[in-house]
Amino acid sequence: MRFLMFLPLTGFIACTETKTEQGINGTAGGLGEAGTDGADGKDGDPGTDGKDGDAGTPGADGADGADGTDGLHCWDLDGNGEADVDEDTNGDGTVDVLDCRGASGADGADGADGDDGSGGGWSKSDLYTVTGADGPVSTASCDDEDDILLHGGCTTYHNCVPATLTSRPEGADDPSVISSWYCSASCGSGTATAVATCISVDGS
Repeated sequence: MRFLMFLPLTGFIACTETKTEQGINGTAGGLGEAGTDGADGKDGDPGTDGKDGDAGTPGADGADGADGTDGLHCWDLDGNGEADVDEDTNGDGTVDVLDCRGASGADGADGADGDDGSGGGWSKSDLYTVTGADGPVSTASCDDEDDILLHGGCTTYHNCVPATLTSRPEGADDPSVISSWYCSASCGSGTATAVATCISVDGS
């Protein structure tokens, strides 16, 4: 460092330069106190999923569980496993599965009435009887193809006890022919008579 000093002198001014040497460095100071922690940094991006590991070896089968207790019979009301008298609910003298049936339920409601049929149905006035001619063979036929054969039969006469007697309907389910009742009796001179009851479909 340099200093300039001005000294008053008689008749002139003298300028004197003074030099000073640099001092020795001082001892280093001690460590200061720790500063406060800085704020946490932002979380990093998630890493990629790792590969799935290999499947492990299947474990050994476990031991079988213990058998469950036996169930109760449906008739065993008190659960004691014995057939008690009061468990014979149907009174047949045996305690069995038939005693498991519950009481009958209430009757259901009546269904709605069906629609009236067309034509009003038939009455007794639509029935009529036809008698065939006597003979070894006799046939009693309804009036026409529309009429329905209701039933029929055979009558034998002159003490005829036939060795064979044939009595059957014919054409009863064929709408193209007239329905009839057929009789045949084999008893010598005796005869048979066919009788048929029919329903007149057209009301005639």
